Amino acid sequence: MTFLPHSHIGDDDERGDLHIIVKGKWVETILYEIPLLALTSEAYFKFIDRDWTYDGQVENARQKGLRLIEAGCIVSEFGSRRRRDYHTHDLVLKGLMQAQQQGDEKGWTGKITGTSNVHFAMKYNIVPVGTVAHEWFMGVAAITNSYKTATETALDYWVATFGRGVYHTVSLSERYSN
Repeated sequence: MTFLPHSHIGDDDERGDLHIIVKGKWVETILYEIPLLALTSEAYFKFIDRDWTYDGQVENARQKGLRLIEAGCIVSEFGSRRRRDYHTHDLVLKGLMQAQQQGDEKGWTGKITGTSNVHFAMKYNIVPVGTVAHEWFMGVAAITNSYKTATETALDYWVATFGRGVYHTVSLSERYSN
């Protein structure tokens, strides 16, 4: 990890760029991505952008969730990498779950379908969700040693494994009972 200052005044308020390099095999280093991004984001809000509070976070998230759910949006939460901190992330999910409950009571069609954070999925009894994201394609490129054909090869592997048009959601009790 290195810090490259924009100027060289050398005081505690120095601004600059943080460079983080993780070396090793992809399979051994990829799991550093989410924690490093979360820590970097949390450090920014702890040391640089300090003009905020927890006040109103649940209500803000609830209101945003209500607007989305009322509009019929299907939403998954993916905030771990860029959150202010753990507590704020928890408050946001609390507000979204309150919105979901209100939306269900009103018969609205929108849904909060889950979160990419497994801990919060368990805490709020919602489905842990993810995406194919770039890791899948990066992994296939590393395994096949071909970045030129990695996207097509990865999609071929995906379809061969899961079939075409796969969309399946299971309840948490189904997911954790096996």
